[in-house]
Amino acid sequence: MISTAATIISYFDQSLGLVIEKHYDEFVELGRELWALSEARAIGLPESIVADSIEAQKMMPFESTTSMHRDFERKKRTELEILTGYPLREGLRLGVKMPLYEKMYRFLSFR
Repeated sequence: MISTAATIISYFDQSLGLVIEKHYDEFVELGRELWALSEARAIGLPESIVADSIEAQKMMPFESTTSMHRDFERKKRTELEILTGYPLREGLRLGVKMPLYEKMYRFLSFR
């Protein structure tokens, strides 16, 4: 679920704690989109992985971010294509609707 955390933290330009506090529903939806992709690829992850992953991330320090977010802040090359673009392209290829991934990817592509 590093993809979801890196994507949403970078999109909102906030710490993990703030994202969980202020954008919890979007975090869950992003996770559901990624889970749907895993289903289309027959990976076999339990549906509870979305909630379980977010719950596990609540144990991280409130101000935690991701390397992708820090790279955006420093105007460095980011992992956007790997962590956000790849899942989105795979979803499109397999017919999985990923509207939140698409919205965040488009925004971050121009950041």
